[in-house]
Amino acid sequence: KESKLKLKSIIEDVEISKQTVLDIEANIIRLEALRDGYREVKAYTFEKILAQLSRKANKYLADLFNQSVRIRFQNVDMKIDATVTIDGFERPLGLYSGGQFRRIALAVDLALADITLSRKSNKLNLIIMDEYFKDLSEVSMERILNILQARKTPTILIEHNSIFKNIVNQTYEIELRDKVSRRV
Repeated sequence: KESKLKLKSIIEDVEISKQTVLDIEANIIRLEALRDGYREVKAYTFEKILAQLSRKANKYLADLFNQSVRIRFQNVDMKIDATVTIDGFERPLGLYSGGQFRRIALAVDLALADITLSRKSNKLNLIIMDEYFKDLSEVSMERILNILQARKTPTILIEHNSIFKNIVNQTYEIELRDKVSRRV
């Protein structure tokens, strides 16, 4: 009789354990579905942002170049792949001239700034550009300044080129003395 009671108790424990295993397996399946769904949402969002970045950067490229320049960002295994073409010919970024590369980088930076500034949680409406005009011709500099003026976003230009003193609204000269930067 005692053995039968023990056996009955063991059988009940086994049934409870089987149900627990089934519950755990069901939870694992639900969690895997959630994980996969999260990955899909993340990939979808990533691709939408890259498409937005491509569109915005291409608008700036049209203003910065006389020729047809296009950039396309895409998601390749959750990594960003950038393709740049000039007049329909694609080549690696390292093969563009310093001025071309600088204008491409500027277009991407401005597009990223637009995306960042458009976010509701953004509390800062300012762009800081440190020596962005290096390697650029005067024509390219004028185009960039026209773009910056049209944006109506406060911009701080850190530049060593004296051409800008006559173009920008306010100029401050800063010098480094005794390891401290001071306004002159």
